[in-house]
Amino acid sequence: MILQNEEIVVYFESSNDGENSSGSGCEQVAIFYDEDTYKLCYPLLENLAKENRMIVTESIFPMEVEKWMDLDG
Repeated sequence: MILQNEEIVVYFESSNDGENSSGSGCEQVAIFYDEDTYKLCYPLLENLAKENRMIVTESIFPMEVEKWMDLDG
């Protein structure tokens, strides 16, 4: 059986809005395997990003988990 889940990869992203900024960039800061945990952690992630003059962005990827069932059992 194949179970479909999502992997949420979280980044802190900067922009070149500031006067002393030399460009934009992003850094991966976390990976979550369920949306509930991500939602619980989001406020903290957002505060950390703001403290560093960045924003939170994320990418969601499908993740396949193979679960083999023992039919002989």
